[in-house]
Amino acid sequence: MATTRASRRARSRRTEESPDLDPTAPTADEDGHDDGATSIRPLRRRRDESAQGQSPFAALLCVVTFALLSVFYLLSAAQGKGTGIGLVLVPVFCLILAPWISRLARAQLAFRLLPIVYLGLLLRSLATYFRLENAADALYYHQWGVRLATEFRGLNFGVDTQRSVPGTGTVRYVSGLVSVFTGSSIFAEFLVFTLISFMGALFLYMAFVTALPNGDHRRYALLVFLWPTMIYWPSSIGKEALMMLGVGMASYGAARVFRRKRGGLIPLGAGLWFTLMVRPHIALVIFIAVGIAFMFTRRSGNSASVTAGKAVAVFVLLFFGGVLIGRTADFLEVENLGGDGIEQALDQTTAQTSQGGAEFSPLKAENPALLPGAVVTVLFRPFPNETHNVESFLTSLEGFILVGLIVTSFGRLKQLPRALIREPYVAYSLAAMLLFCFLFSYVANFGILARQRTQVLPFLFVLLAFVPSPRKLKAAKAPQRNLTRASLLTSGSSSTDDAT
Repeated sequence: MATTRASRRARSRRTEESPDLDPTAPTADEDGHDDGATSIRPLRRRRDESAQGQSPFAALLCVVTFALLSVFYLLSAAQGKGTGIGLVLVPVFCLILAPWISRLARAQLAFRLLPIVYLGLLLRSLATYFRLENAADALYYHQWGVRLATEFRGLNFGVDTQRSVPGTGTVRYVSGLVSVFTGSSIFAEFLVFTLISFMGALFLYMAFVTALPNGDHRRYALLVFLWPTMIYWPSSIGKEALMMLGVGMASYGAARVFRRKRGGLIPLGAGLWFTLMVRPHIALVIFIAVGIAFMFTRRSGNSASVTAGKAVAVFVLLFFGGVLIGRTADFLEVENLGGDGIEQALDQTTAQTSQGGAEFSPLKAENPALLPGAVVTVLFRPFPNETHNVESFLTSLEGFILVGLIVTSFGRLKQLPRALIREPYVAYSLAAMLLFCFLFSYVANFGILARQRTQVLPFLFVLLAFVPSPRKLKAAKAPQRNLTRASLLTSGSSSTDDAT
């Protein structure tokens, strides 16, 4: 009895004194059952009342950002640019997303997610104004959208976009669907595409939280919602916004599959299909990354069931992989995706992108030895001496900040080799990032490369936040060791008293 009372007292002290991160918490899925997906146990995240009550800076930023975008919208509307509709649409979007965002925020106990997410949406709405000033291809997508919307209102959905589907024709088609509701207002359509890209960011955050319960959720939220490239480039009518949604849905589905949670195949399939309809080669990259993560990470559980599961996965991968390869070959206009076909497609990419005023000589990753240079080019260039205007200089500055972020994350990155074996989502993210770097190393234009980077950065951010900071881990483990030692001492003392 004394031993039992001592154990209860120890558990009581552990509950009262334990920090936000508890490395001894068991792994359980949303139904309370052990998912068996990994041998790493998630850290218990207790509600931090001080964190929940302190977020004046983020809230202030939200207010300032909304005030700024209101000023820009009104000034531009006074010039007849039709941006005044944004003062209605942005609050409407906030209300539409409120249930989704609130549910995510309630599930996050360690920090206040709500102001971070809304700040990300408001900053994207502000970036939309500047993207409208440099509409470029978005203007042509809008013109086609208005034209197609007339057909759609007449229930003629089989209209010819006069461009390939998958590909540019898909963007025109989606633009037409949006224009059914936005009419001829190009700015309203810009904002809808911005909303689409933001939903992709929400899916990416959900994927991270689902797959990595031990991860630094606050850091990933800050990066995926507030990183400049993630805000600026997808906030326009174009492929980047649609790709954000497709990659986000596919990643969320993959995360649920990796954790053996129900319903993962639906968002995974939907995301792959959506991505396939815009850029089939990107869908193929995501699919290959999922296959690599599933096949080469160690999974706990009954060996027979694991082997059977992998056998089924091989069959599914071969079947759907064949479909994706065929669609990608058609999209790239090559006979096959063998060695010659891939080389031909990549050379076409270099030729098509080596124009426009921001071209450079790309460091093509033609063999594995060149891959590190390709990673540097895709993630960090242009360098300051390669900039030619304010936009490229800001892109270079962002690359410099990203280098600093990676250097300061060295303590986390040291745990990457171990996590690659245990955590499928980490392996998936690394595989996707490296495959994208290989693919984009053939891009010969810094402007195009900056836009393509939006598909790479979410996976790099996973590698920078897949575990809490070493300081938090140390703070979490120290009290547990002390409590365990105290519990053992108390138990031993009680046993001695009983014997006496």
